[in-house]
Amino acid sequence: MSDQERPGSSPADTSTTEAHRLRSRERAMRRAYKIIADSDRSFSQQIEELLQVVREAIGTDYATVSRVHQDADQYIFETVDVPDDVDLQSGFTVPLAELPNCAHVVETEQTLVLEDVEAEAPELADPTWGISCYLGAPVTVDGDIYGTFCFYGMEPRSEEFSDWDVTFVELLSNWVSSELDRQRQNDRLESFASLLAHELRNPLTIGQMYCNELPAETAPDAVDYITESFDRIEELIDILLVIARRTDVNIDREAVELADAATEAWDTVVTDEADLVVETDRVIEADPVHVQHFLDNLFSNAVEHGSSDVTIHVGDLPTGFYVADDGSGISEEKRGQVFQAGYTTEANGTGLGLTFVAELANTYEWDWRLVESDDGGARFEFEGVQCVSEA
Repeated sequence: MSDQERPGSSPADTSTTEAHRLRSRERAMRRAYKIIADSDRSFSQQIEELLQVVREAIGTDYATVSRVHQDADQYIFETVDVPDDVDLQSGFTVPLAELPNCAHVVETEQTLVLEDVEAEAPELADPTWGISCYLGAPVTVDGDIYGTFCFYGMEPRSEEFSDWDVTFVELLSNWVSSELDRQRQNDRLESFASLLAHELRNPLTIGQMYCNELPAETAPDAVDYITESFDRIEELIDILLVIARRTDVNIDREAVELADAATEAWDTVVTDEADLVVETDRVIEADPVHVQHFLDNLFSNAVEHGSSDVTIHVGDLPTGFYVADDGSGISEEKRGQVFQAGYTTEANGTGLGLTFVAELANTYEWDWRLVESDDGGARFEFEGVQCVSEA
């Protein structure tokens, strides 16, 4: 009767109680959103704090996120929020059969709601733990059951779990599932990138060794070009690993003069008629190799997809910089597509240039967007950049 008027209560009492309940729910949702949206919190910290928020909001003593090892029929408590005098810690493992409520959620992959386990579902009563009320939702990863997101107590509830309680738990269990999915995909990407980098370095090292044996006096320009190409491949392998790991902890930051980096990147772009106009004195903190490849991809994209005599501008924004051109531009409906891996309008294009730009910006945690430039072309804006000073 948590969402209904109680017998014997006055309309004023009921109104006051309902107003208090609504405010409490609003606070809980705000707290949950703040936790989920905070990228500085680790996933484990987010889970710990969410368990406490939900437990307090729906009124249970116990809250856990658990993983099921189905082959061994084991139930592993990954994160717990329980009373201080209860000896239950993260990592504790029990046979799944000891927890028939959780086993039911795992088996059916459906939310289970019980205010009084013994009265409503005596077949799910457990003699070991004595769980008497239960609200639990499944957690899935890659479409398979992973475990449970559940809240319970050792006494039957006097009030029903409300529809809001159930929805709140299900929404957050879905978020936990999606985050675990994302982490698993990132782990796979990092593993693949590491394998690819390893496989590429072997022939690269051999090629560099043979290149060093080439007689430079015979064809010095060709030797220089091959050496430079090998060096660029090695740099790209390092950048690939940084992007795959999606963290900036391994980035060797230093002060990079954006104007110099733009000029160096422009030297690698194959063009006779296009022009570069640099209108910045900004100095940013980044790996200079990353910045050069970053700008190289933006410049090459403008030259390849704009007119042959395109003019590209590099300028300042309040907390970053922009790269704009006066080419044919990118229609609004395609602005999201161009960053997708494999998207290209060129017969011989790879469709990876702008994907590389977006992923590297994300790794540095820069805010970025694509808009129309003042000249009708494309303008890529990057803000939230760590700026040292003006040069």
